[in-house]
Amino acid sequence: MSAHAAETSDAAEVTCILVPLHEQTLLIPNACVAEVLPWRRSKHLAGVPPWCIGVLGWRGESVVVVDYEAVVTGQHPNAPHRAMVVLKKTGAWEGSAFYAVAAAGLPRLVRVGEQELGAAGEGDAHAAVAHAAVAMRVVVGTEEALIADFRYLEEQVKQIL
Repeated sequence: MSAHAAETSDAAEVTCILVPLHEQTLLIPNACVAEVLPWRRSKHLAGVPPWCIGVLGWRGESVVVVDYEAVVTGQHPNAPHRAMVVLKKTGAWEGSAFYAVAAAGLPRLVRVGEQELGAAGEGDAHAAVAHAAVAMRVVVGTEEALIADFRYLEEQVKQIL
């Protein structure tokens, strides 16, 4: 393989993490991730939606912890979380520049290229989207994953702050 072909191949891949949720998996570009932490207790807030687990003190910031699966399904699983993924916000709002997504297990690093990424289910991947928090359902290798609509998710988090 020529050096140019290798560069083109590497440029077409994106480093991501696969975040195990209780019933699903979330695919997040590594560029959005600030840190992966072991599960920590967060401060519960009164009057918040059930998908808001609470607020975590992290590096001098107040970080809202989101149960992404509860956002999508409307149901809060009664299973423990094992980790949290602190994400950099992409939108602009006052307050913390971060929020976190709860994980049921430890996330794993993957390199995803077009050849590894396929549409989930029948037809177009966008047809399988069932909630505004889901931008797309995809298959990475043999595993089905959700790609979050970060604008929607951040709009929900913004209302908590």
